[in-house]
Amino acid sequence: MKQKSRRNNVFLILLTFSLLSIIFSGCAVAKTTNRIKIDGRLKVAKDIQIQETKKLFNIGEKITFKITWLGVPVGTVISEIKGIEIIRGKESYRIELTAETNPVMSAVFPVRDKFISFMDIKTLGTLRHEVNRKEGFYRKQAFTDFYPEQNYAYFKNSLDGSEKTFKIPDTPQDTLTAFYYLRTLNISLGDTVTYNIINSEKIYTIYANIVKKEFIKLKNLGTFDAFLIKPKAELEGKETTRGSAIGYFSADSKRLPLISILRSYLFTKIIITLTRYEQGNTQ
Repeated sequence: MKQKSRRNNVFLILLTFSLLSIIFSGCAVAKTTNRIKIDGRLKVAKDIQIQETKKLFNIGEKITFKITWLGVPVGTVISEIKGIEIIRGKESYRIELTAETNPVMSAVFPVRDKFISFMDIKTLGTLRHEVNRKEGFYRKQAFTDFYPEQNYAYFKNSLDGSEKTFKIPDTPQDTLTAFYYLRTLNISLGDTVTYNIINSEKIYTIYANIVKKEFIKLKNLGTFDAFLIKPKAELEGKETTRGSAIGYFSADSKRLPLISILRSYLFTKIIITLTRYEQGNTQ
């Protein structure tokens, strides 16, 4: 079971880190280019302006992605801001992410995962993270309550009753809220963003580098001004080597994750592509 748990933790980190990607050649779903003509005028990527981002999210915002593995569609990921709830007296976004394999992949390895995070509206840190994972024969139902003012978190596995209290840094993120936290930052080409992600009661330090700007064309969605983020993760001061993920975000104020490629020694290459965006209600 420990082997399966480690494998699934790698999958979770890479999947919910679906911030992140590199474009793949020969794919009809997405294309990148450094030059593009719009209304007869040539635009070059170096002139892309990374706009200031919004600090508040729209209630009802819903982002849908398609997942492909070795070029074969295997499932979907949907991330949605369901509303605002009060957690220990603090207003927080309720964010839900579901990941499901399609019927073909489910016959081989079914995945039915759901993650719920409560993100403090003011600090953008995690207050609570809930997990319900069904991956093959693996099951996990658990929650973690974060107490950033006291620098500790409380974890409980609802299936076996195990629990744990551990130290955390100020304004922690989980693997889901980290995705939204990045979307709130005002950044420029060459910047490195540093933050902490709590996963499986471990603290990962993430260094996300803004490395270049390009135009991204997505099927049925059009062409976006975009920038590429290349992160690396460290655990207890040592760089992790279990996988990598890099990706493009739109350079407008929405900071939409556009395409991503996730690599690991287990899954070889997983590509996550934005297929639908629903704005929700503007705050």
